[in-house]
Amino acid sequence: MLATLTGMLVGMVAAAVLGALLLPEQVSKVDSAREEISASTKEIERIGPERQKAYDELTRSKEDYDRNVDPVLLEPFTSEFAHLKFTSKLSTHELLMELKEDPLRLVNYDELEKLNLQQYLPDASGRENSDQTGRNDEQESEAADSAATRELLRQYALRFIELRDKDYVFTQVENEYSKYQMSVTINEEVVRVTSIFIFQINLLSLAMIFICTIVGYLTHPIAEKLIRRVTNIWKGMDFGPGQRSGPAAIGMFAGVVLATITLLMLFAVIPPGESFLDKGWFKLVIGTAMILIMGGIGAITGATYFGPREDPDEIDEFAEFRRNAAPKLLDTSVIIDGRIYEIAQTRFLDGYLVVTGSVLRELQTLADSADERKRIKGRSGLELVQKMQDDNRVDLRIFDDSQFDSQGNGVDDQLMIVCREMGAQVVTNDYNLNRVAAILNVKVLNINALANSVKTRHLPGDELVIKITDRGKQKGQGVGYLEDGTMVVIEDGGGYIGQNKLVRITSVSQTAQGRLLFARVDLASGDGDA
Repeated sequence: MLATLTGMLVGMVAAAVLGALLLPEQVSKVDSAREEISASTKEIERIGPERQKAYDELTRSKEDYDRNVDPVLLEPFTSEFAHLKFTSKLSTHELLMELKEDPLRLVNYDELEKLNLQQYLPDASGRENSDQTGRNDEQESEAADSAATRELLRQYALRFIELRDKDYVFTQVENEYSKYQMSVTINEEVVRVTSIFIFQINLLSLAMIFICTIVGYLTHPIAEKLIRRVTNIWKGMDFGPGQRSGPAAIGMFAGVVLATITLLMLFAVIPPGESFLDKGWFKLVIGTAMILIMGGIGAITGATYFGPREDPDEIDEFAEFRRNAAPKLLDTSVIIDGRIYEIAQTRFLDGYLVVTGSVLRELQTLADSADERKRIKGRSGLELVQKMQDDNRVDLRIFDDSQFDSQGNGVDDQLMIVCREMGAQVVTNDYNLNRVAAILNVKVLNINALANSVKTRHLPGDELVIKITDRGKQKGQGVGYLEDGTMVVIEDGGGYIGQNKLVRITSVSQTAQGRLLFARVDLASGDGDA
């Protein structure tokens, strides 16, 4: 739990740092864009009535123009307006102001004549006669203009100028309205894209917290060692008045103060608003965890390093005889053998019995083997592990050693690595693993060696009752077995197959296969019947 909580705390701190580095700029960008949206929206609301008014006036002007002016005059007026604007180098507004003073500047008689708009010419016949007599155009125009025609063209030109003026005003308002609408659209897109980026940063922060929590959980063996050490220190404390309670309280107070300062600095760099790191639940969790952890560390540090030393009168004279039991790692062979279960039930083994993940995987591989013998061994091994887990008298733990997969070439290599890292002992029946462990300075507990050491020792001259079950290799020999499997060869036992007989040991032979006893029936005291 402590390892998991510490990993979570580290993840939260890392997430806060990540947010402090990446989020402020993005949050500022979002705030600026939202301010622009708000300002543009207000301008749009302000310009909206003006835009509608300009549009209505433009519409009325178009209707008035279409109703009172011949449509064919729109083209020559437009052409002349463009020509005047080009030659005068004036802006549209300035040109319109000048044309309002002299509307007839829009009238181009040559253009009207090209379009055969004779009715708008002052005197078409007079112009033709004048052309025939060779007068110049200016003299003919001045002579032929009539006041009525000029006034009519002047009214048409004024309506065209008014139409262009309304169109100009509406265009200006429309351009300003479109500018603010474009600003709203662009800034809304900025807010959308930046919000997605902020969400990704928050998602990454959550992933960091989750990963650090998992890493903290996976490092629980190290945390267990730390907890055991802290527990031993805590047990050694005397919290009586005037002893370690004062330094412990001061240390705890210093730890809480340091945690508070750290939290204030951490919360100061967390960007507000957009990050989940600014939420109340996050601050509560990280604040509580940091105060508890640093307060506890401060109390232990104060009591350990600043408290009074042990009183010589209270020194435990038996401390040198006490030591913590090392965990025992079971290899595949000893699990398949099965005797470790009975030994564990007797509580002769102190400390945890540990089965690593690599050993379980090897047992599973054997259980899935096509070879029937291997399959039986693997299944019996897995059943034994399950039985030991369910037995309250056996303290069995499963350890995930996958973190050492890349360091070992096999199950035995990995077992040795875990033993050295954990400070554990290996329990095995494998002779080769026994030798390798000796080379690597890993302590080995061999079940076969234990069985040999507790065997009942039979010496020459001892008498015992044994059932003769089979014939021996030599003529007249019989063979029987002790309860521990030791073979007894009875020299004159061939005629007592299937009977229990009292025999006397004549000799003992130790071979590579085990111990071998030789006996005779006729040397036993009594009649030799069981």
